Amino acid sequence: MGLVAIAAIGLFLKPAADRETTYHARAIADQIVGPDGLAYSTVTTTGPAQCTGAAVGALTHKKDAPPIAVSCEVVAGDHITVSVGAAPAVTRDLPNGWALLPPLLAILLAFVFRKVIGALAIAVVAAALLAADFAPGASISNVWTIMAPALTSPFNLSIYAFTIFLIGMIGIQLRNGGLDGFIDLLARRATGRRSAQAVTAAMGGAVFFDDYANSIVVGASARPLTDRFKISREKLAYLVDSMAAPVAGIAIVSTWIGFEVGLFNDQADLLQEVGTGGYGIFFAVLPYRFYCILSIVMVALIAVTGRDFGPMRKAEQRAARGDGLIAPGATPMASDALTSLGPAEGVQRRWINGVLPVVLVLTGVVVGYAVAGARLTTVEVSLTSLDWWQVAFSAAGDSMGGNLGAYILLLASIAGSLTAATMTVSQKLLSPRETFGAWWQAVSAVAPTLVILALAIAIRKATEIVHADWFLVTLLGDINLIALPMAIFLLAAVTAFSTGTSWGTMGILMPVVVPLVYAQVKAHGGDPLVLALCLSAVLDGAIFGDHCSPISDTTVMSSMASACDHIDHVRTQMPYATAVMLAAGIGGYTLTAWAGTSPWTAYAVGGFALALVVLVFGKPMPAELRGAT
Repeated sequence: MGLVAIAAIGLFLKPAADRETTYHARAIADQIVGPDGLAYSTVTTTGPAQCTGAAVGALTHKKDAPPIAVSCEVVAGDHITVSVGAAPAVTRDLPNGWALLPPLLAILLAFVFRKVIGALAIAVVAAALLAADFAPGASISNVWTIMAPALTSPFNLSIYAFTIFLIGMIGIQLRNGGLDGFIDLLARRATGRRSAQAVTAAMGGAVFFDDYANSIVVGASARPLTDRFKISREKLAYLVDSMAAPVAGIAIVSTWIGFEVGLFNDQADLLQEVGTGGYGIFFAVLPYRFYCILSIVMVALIAVTGRDFGPMRKAEQRAARGDGLIAPGATPMASDALTSLGPAEGVQRRWINGVLPVVLVLTGVVVGYAVAGARLTTVEVSLTSLDWWQVAFSAAGDSMGGNLGAYILLLASIAGSLTAATMTVSQKLLSPRETFGAWWQAVSAVAPTLVILALAIAIRKATEIVHADWFLVTLLGDINLIALPMAIFLLAAVTAFSTGTSWGTMGILMPVVVPLVYAQVKAHGGDPLVLALCLSAVLDGAIFGDHCSPISDTTVMSSMASACDHIDHVRTQMPYATAVMLAAGIGGYTLTAWAGTSPWTAYAVGGFALALVVLVFGKPMPAELRGAT
């Protein structure tokens, strides 16, 4: 049935020809012109007016510039060729619905057969074959093209290494008794299931500056606590995943803000009615980040009320009964070698050994960004200025080809591992050999997950070479202004779900959405508020799609850190994420666009709707399983 659905998409789902022509003609012209631009005084056009008009839009008119010729050739459903001036003509083959086959195949196979590595590998091969028109030699070459960024990119390699060193640090802390001591300390406040969930959620809020660090640190550190109170691994993964990106996405000092501000800054000329410059636009849009903020509200409601619904309720009851923290037959993203690590016999469980290395990692990241910011910007250093911290994070995020942020995370995780090892050996809790053994046992336990993470990253390139992104963005047509923010949210969600990347989705859609919405607002005399709502919809829709996608790297990392079966994590989280999406979509984007109400009204409506969902559909733990709360 799933393959039939995919085939139907490939055969029947087609964008409007005029929209397809306009999008691709402008994109080709932008590619030819390049970042420096190209000016003209007069222009001579050859070819369909819609195509040439879109291409001319990439040029700048100046009275003293030379004349220029623009020509277009459009073969419907096949290709578009554009030439600008003396530059060589560029031809772009037009994608169709079959471009969605690789990501949808990965998602379908992962859910049906629960073999994530196999599903992702098949999707990579499918993309390679499609991009090469099934030519054997070119298909083999395409497999390397798809895998190369995942295996050679300095950023990705640094993220793998960051994960390795952080997991190794956690392994040492498990073995030296430090994490157990920390959990004993938390247990004084976390006296039952609900308070343990609340503590875990609060930890997610505290690690606000990066979603990768949030997932790994909180998931691995909180797991012994949630295990102690028989909270299912599915619930832990939900608490981790639903706090990581939403918190980092709206934090005014984080690794995300530089990326988001950069996207806004590129479109600043069209967004002057929303805000001035990238930072001004970011703060203007911040009140309308309905999905992110309501996701945090939903986590709080679930934790505080102790109610669950859907497959999460079954998972929680199973764990509370003592029938397993994971479902029978499930495959956790970390092997028993990690989850069975516990304090060595006779070690004193000192909480400082569980806290100090983690604090050092978090402090190291902040200090690393501060030092980089001080060296990379001309702005006077002011550690008490929020504006300075924003500039510092942005500058570091853009430096060294966008890799410096990953290097900072890696160095901080190495420092954390070395600190944990040094504290363990110096206190004679473990020998150097035993310390390294604990580190290696933890790292080897997550090796298969790193393969999944690499394949999930490769899927981004797979969707790129078959141009799934081009196909998706041309589906968005002329929509009523009231419905436009929600339509863009859903487009961003589908794109992120299909590609497994929230940042990639934001980067793909923002340059397309802003001119489209700006033109529609001007044409229909709409409120600039719609522009702000649509900007938020791109960012938040991408995060929602990421939350529901089994091929998302951050979802994989949440499953890994929580030692949860990956498909079980996605399956149990999806109903909660969907409830938040509906509350944000109806009470937030649509209501605000229709009535022009304050965002506080939207949060009141959305929060009330979520509380109603939890109270009506959510069921508390049966009394005999409830225990202390």
